[in-house]
Amino acid sequence: QIQKMESSKFVILMAIFLTCQGGTSFLITRGASADNSTQVTYCPDSGYSLGRMIFTPSADHKDGEMKKIYGYRGKYYGEIPQVSHTYKVIGFMNENQVSIVESTFPG
Repeated sequence: QIQKMESSKFVILMAIFLTCQGGTSFLITRGASADNSTQVTYCPDSGYSLGRMIFTPSADHKDGEMKKIYGYRGKYYGEIPQVSHTYKVIGFMNENQVSIVESTFPG
């Protein structure tokens, strides 16, 4: 029964994700989910970033190390100081379920 309910929730979330018409984010917090998980969906309206899921492993960095900053389309913006430790990241969520999303809504 639980597995059937979980499958139904997945189908509903995917239907929402696949039919959204713009930069839409759904954020479900631990307190709002039945199993205390954090869930994030995002549908970009950009057309060039669909389907990208980039993995970045955790790492320790040396003092003075710099991080090069690039935009989505490869434009170089400069460098910033690197922190001493970075967490493993998949998409825009790290291993501690800390996420970042964006919206194209100007308001």
